[in-house]
Amino acid sequence: MENKLGKWHKEHGVSQAFIARKVGITESTYSKIVKGETLPYVQNAIKIARALNTTVEDLWGELTEENKN
Repeated sequence: MENKLGKWHKEHGVSQAFIARKVGITESTYSKIVKGETLPYVQNAIKIARALNTTVEDLWGELTEENKN
């Protein structure tokens, strides 16, 4: 499933490793989530959104052409 995590990291310059540590998951797992290869557990999706100071809906909600990149 697509998400806006990659875009968020590009815009904010925060490393995936930093967010993975903050959420309490491995960098490998977080990388797979960012790439859309796997979905996080609901609890981790909430933690990721909080760590990024946004909402789950914003990260995994409907993607439009404007916010896909």
